Amino acid sequence: MVQNGRDSGMKSSTLRTGGWLRGKTALSAAAATAAALAVTGIATAAQASPARPHSGTNVTASTQLTGRAVTGDAGDTWATESIIRDAEVTGGGTTEPPADCGPTATTCYAWSGKFTDEGTAQAIPGQISPGVQAVPITGSPTASVDGWTQIYFYASSAAPDPSLVPAKVTGNAASDAGWFQQFFPAGTTFGVFNSGNSNSHAYQYVDAADCQTWVHSDYGTGESGDITGVDMCPVLSDGHATVSNTRATVTWKSTVTSTFEVTINGPGPLNGRMARVTKPAAVYSGLEAGHTYTVTIQPLVNGNDEGKAGRVTFKTTHT
Repeated sequence: MVQNGRDSGMKSSTLRTGGWLRGKTALSAAAATAAALAVTGIATAAQASPARPHSGTNVTASTQLTGRAVTGDAGDTWATESIIRDAEVTGGGTTEPPADCGPTATTCYAWSGKFTDEGTAQAIPGQISPGVQAVPITGSPTASVDGWTQIYFYASSAAPDPSLVPAKVTGNAASDAGWFQQFFPAGTTFGVFNSGNSNSHAYQYVDAADCQTWVHSDYGTGESGDITGVDMCPVLSDGHATVSNTRATVTWKSTVTSTFEVTINGPGPLNGRMARVTKPAAVYSGLEAGHTYTVTIQPLVNGNDEGKAGRVTFKTTHT
């Protein structure tokens, strides 16, 4: 049985600890962002704005973007990013009044455009951080990027051509809305979609080394977090166990958080048992006498694994 708190009347034992090192969780960009998105509830590209009655043509194009400036909530360029952008436009099956595509248009069609971005953003030291803290960025933090933008619009052409979209782009040659206009031939006129939310986005920037996340979104969870370059990773220390022949209380100290996932490994039915505790202590009963056990403690911040896990190894007393 695992529970919070201390078990009284236990005898002290020789304790061997390991893993109490101040470390940074080494996550790949894809793994870090995927986990963060799942936890915070940001919609994926497939869950973007409510479906529109578009039909007909669907074309896609992929572009490698480098040196693209990223603007934060403060309005400054806080980072440059290198990403792969996969874009698509869908529609052309619904004819609209020509005036929706501008005064010179003779035809008009409804379209949806969506692109997903994945890659990395290199923060610029000294620039204002993108999120709620709005402080100068320290160090040179790198964040993974994962997100999407969706826009509904009108175009006078029914023939988008993905070959018109460049395979490589440096800088900010096209705006988000302008990105989808690249699919269409010269002379096409465009109009703003006039029903409901015509533009939405949701992005997550994860600085795994510093355990910081900035959510930039007008969909789902909205804005939260920040990327400042300050190390916010929890640090575990002072692991200790007090044991008897069948019971053990494991305690530790931690910065940043008071929520942990604990896993015990050793002989008997508790092997592999996992539990979440909300203070730095876990109590186990039903252990086998005279055997060695290891408890792994993973700090959690907002439900995510953050920082380096610690381990406490102990041996129960003989009967």
